[in-house]
Amino acid sequence: MKQAIRLLIIEFLKCQNIVECWGISSIVLLEDSVSFDVCGFQFQGRVIIEIAAEGYFIKLSNKAICNIVLEEVVSTLDFLIEVGDTYYDDIENWVKEQLMIVLFEE
Repeated sequence: MKQAIRLLIIEFLKCQNIVECWGISSIVLLEDSVSFDVCGFQFQGRVIIEIAAEGYFIKLSNKAICNIVLEEVVSTLDFLIEVGDTYYDDIENWVKEQLMIVLFEE
């Protein structure tokens, strides 16, 4: 495994409270890439992160971004997977859905 992938994994561990929100599963570590499935508010699907000439190349089924520096990988992914432009609306709607489920169960 290349050093850039090791550093990426360490960065994920440093930001564990953010990364846990993505619902990561099916992690695959290769020599020069990391891939995993996520289930966030903004994106559900496979994420592939590869070593690029200058930083990292992030691929989602609906988007690709290149040359992301290590320190910005987690925040970039968090925006694409979880936060996006409608995060607070999404949270509010999710809470309302949960309340409706509880009310109908009683």
